[in-house]
Amino acid sequence: MKGPATSPRSLGLGEGETEAIFLAKELGIPFLLIDERKGYYAAEALGLKPIGLLGFLELCGSRGWIDFGEYVQRLRGTTFRFHEGLIIEIKNRLPKR
Repeated sequence: MKGPATSPRSLGLGEGETEAIFLAKELGIPFLLIDERKGYYAAEALGLKPIGLLGFLELCGSRGWIDFGEYVQRLRGTTFRFHEGLIIEIKNRLPKR
């Protein structure tokens, strides 16, 4: 995939996060899947609607597309980090199956 036409370094982010943000802006894509905290806030400041992986999984779980708990278990086997309290909060918000 082609990178964005412009990607200023002034955001103070890594190359991948910066390119993802500016490519989304350039293509008119309002949402951006991003977990890096500084990137999340930078995307938000530029008018995008960032969503982290857990937020995306919550959205999918709330619509019945996935079993949220199953995907959290899969994440536990990776280097992805999250707070257990957040998982409990999300599970409490999801419809009971």
